[in-house]
Amino acid sequence: MTQSLEYCRQALAIHKDMGNIRGESAVLNNIGATYFLLSDYDGARSYYQRALALYRLSENNQAIAETLGNLSLLNCIQGHLEEGREKAKDAISLSRAAGDKVNEANSHYFLARIEVNAGNLDKAEKELVQALEFRQTVPHPAKLLEIQVEFANIAFQKGAVAEAKYIVSQITDDMENIPGTNEPQRVMAIIKQIQNA
Repeated sequence: MTQSLEYCRQALAIHKDMGNIRGESAVLNNIGATYFLLSDYDGARSYYQRALALYRLSENNQAIAETLGNLSLLNCIQGHLEEGREKAKDAISLSRAAGDKVNEANSHYFLARIEVNAGNLDKAEKELVQALEFRQTVPHPAKLLEIQVEFANIAFQKGAVAEAKYIVSQITDDMENIPGTNEPQRVMAIIKQIQNA
């Protein structure tokens, strides 16, 4: 990944020299995503915020929504639930206005994660239903897996262990055919916790 970051930094310098704000902001967002995958959440936040500032300058609402969604997930992971909730809701509104079903689905998923962490399991379920509806129109196997795992997690937290185990059994039957998720350790930890219950 360090080589990937070096290439991104080179691309960032080129876009900056050319005055290409859209290119620069896209690269900043990609660097943020790389730091996220490396679990360097402070680094990810820094690059996402820089990208967001440039996206706002260029009035790229679709990219603003995507970056707000990314920041909402970071806030969720770092325990800043209210800030994450606000960013997720803003991302949903902007995505809806732009007709961007993919970012809208992702943002509903991020909001569901925040509600799970806040203990609002019924609200989280409603957000996951929204995410699933949009995701089924533009399928992405890894994102669908994450949504299913979160449904299982909610069922498990509500004490519906049999339901959670059933959902997990449906997931694990086809896991070899599903590409990786953004948070593989989290996904596997939830699956193992439910399987071992």
